[in-house]
Amino acid sequence: MRTHGSGSFWESGNSLYYKIWVDGVRHGFRLGKLTDFPTQKSRDAAAREVLAKLPTTSPRDVRNVTLAEFTERTYLPWAREAVRRSVYNEYKGMYERHVKALAAKPLRHYGTPQAQDLLDSIAEDNAGRMSKATMKHIRALCSGIFKHAKKRGLYYGENPMHDCTLPSGLKPPRSTSAYTLPVVNAVLDELKDNLEARAIVAVCAFAGLRRSEVQGLRWCDWEGDQLHVRQSVFNYVVNEPKSAASKNWVPVIPQLKEALEAHRAELVKQDEFGIRTGSDCRMFLYTLEHIGKKKIAAAFRRAGYRFEGYHGFRRGIASNLFELGASDLLVMRILRHASVQVTRASYIKVRDNLLESAMAELSDAAKRSENGPKNGLQSG
Repeated sequence: MRTHGSGSFWESGNSLYYKIWVDGVRHGFRLGKLTDFPTQKSRDAAAREVLAKLPTTSPRDVRNVTLAEFTERTYLPWAREAVRRSVYNEYKGMYERHVKALAAKPLRHYGTPQAQDLLDSIAEDNAGRMSKATMKHIRALCSGIFKHAKKRGLYYGENPMHDCTLPSGLKPPRSTSAYTLPVVNAVLDELKDNLEARAIVAVCAFAGLRRSEVQGLRWCDWEGDQLHVRQSVFNYVVNEPKSAASKNWVPVIPQLKEALEAHRAELVKQDEFGIRTGSDCRMFLYTLEHIGKKKIAAAFRRAGYRFEGYHGFRRGIASNLFELGASDLLVMRILRHASVQVTRASYIKVRDNLLESAMAELSDAAKRSENGPKNGLQSG
């Protein structure tokens, strides 16, 4: 067995392996088939490639890698390739805004007390401004960083974030919007002179697509009475839909069909060479962020309402369908969720008029029961 630096080669079956000890922990790598490394020079070159992938080759330096160094040099570059671009941007933003300034301590110095101190310090720096939901996301991000560090052999022991609790004094989650049908119709009326923005609102309100899914729509995705979700676009990057359940179709109701037809007819007038109306062309040229700020928000103001983001349409269709008598499972299918629990907890809003109607029915039932059987026990 030949030693290479602080590592060693060994053979097993038809494969060549390389191991290196870092801070007392052995890391093993399969380099490939023995026939791929006929000379010692080729083996040494492969070992150097393995060493280059490690954060550092010095055991002393490895022991002193800080939380900030590991996050910036290893975790975020990995996340950029491993997760959706929108998720990566959230990770990076949370780290730079809240964690980076407090991440100078070496990874190996973190236990549950130090991890709790980190969360408490973040909450203190954002006193009165940070919500519980944001802090939960920060805790999940830090937990993912330590989990990845453990996989890379730079952290040992239990994840220090597992037993951490949310700091006190955080703001409760703010209420989320769910646009009613009268609001949707009023906004659509205000957008009669902007058919592209009107079609976007119709897709969001009557099909329940996410913003990135609307941005990724092509004309070939609209097939008569069905609108298929086949891709999403975020920051000009094309991705698969969020989950396997998301990659599905939704019915096209007449109001949505009329809005899409009007938008396409307007494009045909302006598009002599079919550049924007071909089957593989995007339905919407401008980014939804731009149209939301410039056109849709203004239409909401003219109608007497406030635009609180595209997701209000998604929660709105869930609540509207539920109010009309649709089951939560049917709402889940329209929204293309993987779990009905998400639909129930975060999307269906029980409005006051539905509560009042339910209680009125209870009152009527109570009156009818006054003339019914007098035994007050229900067997079963």
